[in-house]
Amino acid sequence: MKKYSDYDMDLQLDNRKVRLLRVIYIFTAIYPEAKALISLLDLKKECVNGKYQQYIDDKKHIRLIIMGVGSMAAAISVSHICTKYNINNQDMIIHIGTCGIFSTNNYQNNFYICNKIVQAETGKTFYPDILYRHDFLESAILTLPMLYTKDKEKFDKYPNIADCMINAKNILIDMEASGVYQAAIQYVGTERIIILKVVSDNGEPQKVTPEFIHTIFMENGKALVQFLELLCRQQKIESEELSKFPSFTQMDWIDKVCDDMHCSETMRNKLKHLFHYMDITGIDYHKKIEDMYLDKRLPCKDKREGKKCYEQLEMELL
Repeated sequence: MKKYSDYDMDLQLDNRKVRLLRVIYIFTAIYPEAKALISLLDLKKECVNGKYQQYIDDKKHIRLIIMGVGSMAAAISVSHICTKYNINNQDMIIHIGTCGIFSTNNYQNNFYICNKIVQAETGKTFYPDILYRHDFLESAILTLPMLYTKDKEKFDKYPNIADCMINAKNILIDMEASGVYQAAIQYVGTERIIILKVVSDNGEPQKVTPEFIHTIFMENGKALVQFLELLCRQQKIESEELSKFPSFTQMDWIDKVCDDMHCSETMRNKLKHLFHYMDITGIDYHKKIEDMYLDKRLPCKDKREGKKCYEQLEMELL
């Protein structure tokens, strides 16, 4: 086990205090979407060297990033920001933006939380965990590689689109959701990823102007701000709870367990999150870990054995 000097431990504790300040990262595709949020949340532009414009509220620990249009641009941006700011399961990733809608009924410019994401090109489907109370509608969303229009011929080479639309009265359509989700899931749990979309059109993107985007955001501004404030309060409560537990300073011990399980970065974050949850709920997991070492289940021989060990530990603790 790695030994730390007094200086190293002091530095670790300082870093720990910083990470207890959980951050909400909001990603928008274009500036007109960000402009309304900047106004609603009273964000200030941060002068940073880099590709992406960023706006912050230090008091509420919110950072907004304009990531660009399209699934690939979204995935690259989220990955870059997550790496730069060391985002992990203490933080939240929220994508807020406009979308089209395939609807057999009249539609309104409402905000939706996406409970299902379908990538048109591959047919892959993802299910975010929606654990927070909200006043929005819920819907599936289909991510296309191009703008959604009523020109059906454009989509003939994507059979997954037809499958999604069969028997669907409404389905949201955008260009970024699957890219955001697939990148974000590498850094945080599914319960900490939120996709929020406001309907801008029904296959007529040429009618969507920056002024119109600003209008529909502001019309839904009250519900949006209330929801984000709820998340900020929840983040603060969790930070205060975590700060009560001195076991978090034992990073050398936690890292050793992760190393002995041959954890991937995703598994490592999940395992640390599990230990933190155990501390909050008062469940004694230390004895269980000690037993695993005594029974020779730890350390594991390889990643496959480590994954089985992690799954068994999770099942026994939860």
